[in-house]
Amino acid sequence: MNKILRKKLPHIFAAALAIGFIFPLALTSCGGASEAEEDEYNTNDGADLEDSEYCKNLGNRTSITLTGVYGKKLLYVNYNTAHPYNGSPIHYNSTRFITSTSGIEEEAPILTFAGQSSGRSALSIAQAMQAASRQRQKQIQNPAMHTKAFKEPQSLRKAVLAGFSRRGRSAARSAAYNHDCNTIYDNNQLVEGYRSSSAPITRRIFVDVSNDMNSYAAKDATLCAVGYYNQQIPVVLVWIVNESLGNECTGTTVNYDLAQDVADKFAAHYYHEREIFGEEYDFLFDASCHSSPTESYKIEDTGSLVNIVIYDIANDHGQINESGVAGYFFGAKDYFKQDNYRDARAYSNQGKYFYLDAAFCNNGNGYANPSSTVSDLAITTLFHEFQHMIHFGQKTIYGIESDTWYNEMLSMLCEDLMADQLETGNSAPQTLRISDFKNSYYLSGIDEFREDNDYTISSYANSYTFGAWLAREFGGPQFVSTMSKDHSRANMESVLYSIYANTGREYSRRQVYKLFIQACIFRSPFAEENSLPTLNKDAEGSMTAIDLFRNDDGPEIVANGYSPDIRPHGFVIHSIGTATSDTVTLNFSPRIDAREDIMIYIQDDF
Repeated sequence: MNKILRKKLPHIFAAALAIGFIFPLALTSCGGASEAEEDEYNTNDGADLEDSEYCKNLGNRTSITLTGVYGKKLLYVNYNTAHPYNGSPIHYNSTRFITSTSGIEEEAPILTFAGQSSGRSALSIAQAMQAASRQRQKQIQNPAMHTKAFKEPQSLRKAVLAGFSRRGRSAARSAAYNHDCNTIYDNNQLVEGYRSSSAPITRRIFVDVSNDMNSYAAKDATLCAVGYYNQQIPVVLVWIVNESLGNECTGTTVNYDLAQDVADKFAAHYYHEREIFGEEYDFLFDASCHSSPTESYKIEDTGSLVNIVIYDIANDHGQINESGVAGYFFGAKDYFKQDNYRDARAYSNQGKYFYLDAAFCNNGNGYANPSSTVSDLAITTLFHEFQHMIHFGQKTIYGIESDTWYNEMLSMLCEDLMADQLETGNSAPQTLRISDFKNSYYLSGIDEFREDNDYTISSYANSYTFGAWLAREFGGPQFVSTMSKDHSRANMESVLYSIYANTGREYSRRQVYKLFIQACIFRSPFAEENSLPTLNKDAEGSMTAIDLFRNDDGPEIVANGYSPDIRPHGFVIHSIGTATSDTVTLNFSPRIDAREDIMIYIQDDF
């Protein structure tokens, strides 16, 4: 059973338990060194899991004997306990491997320790580089896979957000809602003018104009659609930059019909996303002189309406969409009053804006879109980016800075939660991200987000798969909502708190990472029959089971002795073989890097 530290539940969670909102989960788990000597090396991530009949942690030992395993499939995992922020990869030449076995039908050559510095090294490099190359080629061939996170240009972001503090932001938000002068002002004349006037409504909107997305300029844009929730409540304005506005949808050109399709689909699901993730912020900030942004101002132009701007993001079409950005939200720019300082505020559109790439809007039909229907990829991007906007209001203004992996995880969980109602098919993360994860999970850590283009896709995939497992294991939409609406925490602190809030169970970071690794090892029905972690279970709503091992496929298993560098909080799965005896002995190379953990897994043959 799990090694769990129990504390008295806060009153709010005790009440939730009483009315049935929290569902305690039982997991049979493993990983601690109950038979090994105490491991003094890796304490930063907290307590380890206890050993069980299904999993053993090797610790500092070089040999382990397993009993009662006849006919079982054995695997082992190299895991890097270093944190992505201050850690580094474990060099492939320092990773541990099996040197000899007894009672095993081996599935790969057993290498001696002496072989580590020769043939093993060269093959490891080739294997890792080939995997990266395969992923890169898949990105080029399939533009939907080439999307990546928008990174706010630091030269523009500068110190704009530096003044946010927990106390300051709480006081500012309170002031914004309590002062009559800051009442939200929706420009109904803008909406009514669009309804009644035959003349187009235009305005100048700041958009990026370079591939590195560090340069911005004001361009003419036309209001092409208004989206109404329940055909009554206006919630979104869709603008098309004039140079991308045309009669047909092809390349970087889109038309009024596509804009209306975007508006209708966003408005139809606007309140559903807010219900789960929280509300976006409705006020602007003044950060003049780079001082703490302690004052909030009403948005006097488009009010509380969301603005979606469609154009050729990064001016990159025809370069295999080199920037890879299908859409983005830039809170450090648009949530601030415009001024003349040489940072993001100089280009503020002063409102609730996010941006959508015109070419990706047409992507579902090969950039030629005679139906004028927005692509599935663009639909998922709409709600993905809206989560980022909500995240700004739920975290950033309270002084909570989220890691990229965590923010992106929440956006992809939004896509996951809404996949059925959006009918996004192959653009849903259950299809796209899971496939990437199985092919390249070892190229990025569990909670690492790599900015280098060759590996960003792997970081997206790992962040989503980790989040998908968390949600299915610990409470579904309610678990996700707890994370998103928590104004005090982000990252793994938020994950652990949300697990506790929804299950009453307390885990360390290391325990959660290793439970996730188990979900990537144990197959169905073995996992379900033994109450082991798995993604193959339904959560509430559209969060349906994900079978990582469908059609006997699964996360890539690397032969013993071969290994890429192991990323911080990353892992590599290795095959040992099938036990031909009830008792087997596994001998490993010595521990060279103190950050490395070895876990051995036992399950039914497959």
